[in-house]
Amino acid sequence: MANAKEINQVVEAFELWRHNRGSRKSPTPQALRKQAVDLLEHCTYSNVTSMLRISGSQLKQWRESVKPSQTNHDFIQLPARSEAQHSINKHPIIELRLCNGAALTFAGQISQALLVTMIQEAKP
Repeated sequence: MANAKEINQVVEAFELWRHNRGSRKSPTPQALRKQAVDLLEHCTYSNVTSMLRISGSQLKQWRESVKPSQTNHDFIQLPARSEAQHSINKHPIIELRLCNGAALTFAGQISQALLVTMIQEAKP
């Protein structure tokens, strides 16, 4: 099941958007739609619709519009490196390829905090 904190963040994001939107006819932002669809991996349709105060038809429509390649993955499998390869490079080389075709390459000493910040900024 999804972390309660993550679910609450999505609920709060919807409420914040509702509070700040221009009019009731303003379309729901793509990022919020995707977050709602992502909740379906952990919650039922009825739970998601009631928590986010959206209709079932909206959620179904959003689910159909989200492409499988757009779904978030919490775990990214990296190729295994042998100890011999690891001892040659004292510092890791990390390459991050984005959906838009851009690639970021990091080499040398990289703090975990810096890496997390850069990845968060790269997210759509």
